[in-house]
Amino acid sequence: MPVAKLDDVVIHVAEGPALEIQRNDTRRAALERIRAFRLKLPVDWKFDRDEANER
Repeated sequence: MPVAKLDDVVIHVAEGPALEIQRNDTRRAALERIRAFRLKLPVDWKFDRDEANER
């Protein structure tokens, strides 16, 4: 499995003087769950950052 420069990886110590390197797919899996959850928003809905950050 080729690993690109910016890939998140998990490294485990294997038996003997070896390491196991695996891709960390946590972000990709989270994005897939978010995409699957997509809500239908009203056509005229607008995000208002100031309103969202009011306390």
